[in-house]
Amino acid sequence: MRSAVALITASLVLTAAAGAATSSQSRPTLRITVGAPLTLRGAGFASRERVTVRVASDRTRTAKRLRASATGGFTVRFDGVSIYPCTITSIVAVGASGRAAAVKMPPAQCPQPPAP
Repeated sequence: MRSAVALITASLVLTAAAGAATSSQSRPTLRITVGAPLTLRGAGFASRERVTVRVASDRTRTAKRLRASATGGFTVRFDGVSIYPCTITSIVAVGASGRAAAVKMPPAQCPQPPAP
């Protein structure tokens, strides 16, 4: 009986450890929290991982390097950048491990450029 209880306990411990390892390998995410100035929140990166966040628009490109928290999250603010879907072309965060997350920009309903 004791060996059966020990076997069940060991099985539960191994299952919990495997679940924890799987959750720590979750896919990174990136989302906009504030539009002006552009503020982003990332999650799912490795603990203390170096992350580069890049914002590209039709006119400029800017990037910031930071370190994720112990839980793999971060918040970054781009002063002077505001979210305008007709000009922002991509927002991406890439960790040192190569794992990346991008903001999914909705299709913009942009006005036609003026005729020449």
